[in-house]
Amino acid sequence: MNRGKMTKYKYQYGVGLSTSFKVGMFLSMIISEIRMLKSPIDQSLMLHNLYESFKIKDKKWVDKALNDNLQNIRSTINPRIKKINKHIDFANETIKGLDFKQVIPNIRVNDVMGIVRKRLRSIFEVKDAQNMSNELFDTSLSKVFQKPFTAVFDFIDLIDSEKYIDETQNLGNSYQEGIKQALNVCSIGYYSTSVFIAGKTIEEVINDYFSELFRLNRHEKFELADISLKDKIGKLYGQKLITEDIYHRLSNTRIDRNEFGHPSKKLLSKKQAHLRIQHIAEIIPELEKKIEGIRRATN
Repeated sequence: MNRGKMTKYKYQYGVGLSTSFKVGMFLSMIISEIRMLKSPIDQSLMLHNLYESFKIKDKKWVDKALNDNLQNIRSTINPRIKKINKHIDFANETIKGLDFKQVIPNIRVNDVMGIVRKRLRSIFEVKDAQNMSNELFDTSLSKVFQKPFTAVFDFIDLIDSEKYIDETQNLGNSYQEGIKQALNVCSIGYYSTSVFIAGKTIEEVINDYFSELFRLNRHEKFELADISLKDKIGKLYGQKLITEDIYHRLSNTRIDRNEFGHPSKKLLSKKQAHLRIQHIAEIIPELEKKIEGIRRATN
């Protein structure tokens, strides 16, 4: 088999793809299967709505028709739910093998059928019909499906955050820890705090840069704790110790750090926080090169 055919074969059957990518594809399939699960339920509900709207007086006939409808839904969705749960169990084992603690919950047949049964039986009592309208039925059913949906999307977000963590491998050990801490805080929902922590890390790098400059008498000494981050950035730019590009990027980072270091009306999404942390993680290596350049020059 030539190389071209081998490559096609590997990608056709998933071999050679990254594990996280394959897990992502598998999770997407689970989401699709759950969405398709609602189709036969909706079809049966349409039939039920006809029975309800015509208000057939033959209770015995209606009762049989509703029971047949209920049995049809059960026989259709039970094997589908069983298949979905089997896939979820496999996904959880794979996720566990990747050293993640994220767990995707199974769909409980009783939860689904309980809501369906309540809606179908509501034809006999006005009170129940008011309590389980089509809209409420749809909302109640969506809540059951939302649990695995949310868990899947949370895991995908977690995988995304791991990609950012991988990017910190280019940072020095002390700075790497600060960015990882910011990402960990971000992963549990404290987005503003995570940006502030990342901003504190960039100030540590700037302080180390000044310490090296002081050591070699390349800059007039001052108390680092007494000078604002804005002034420190300004001094570096004024002495042409950083480029204009880095100056503007550091200035933007400083604004974010100051804003989110205090109660702020501005709300961040997880993606927005990650983006700010990533920008900081990209600036740090450029400053580290300058620090290392000074150290090498004096050795």
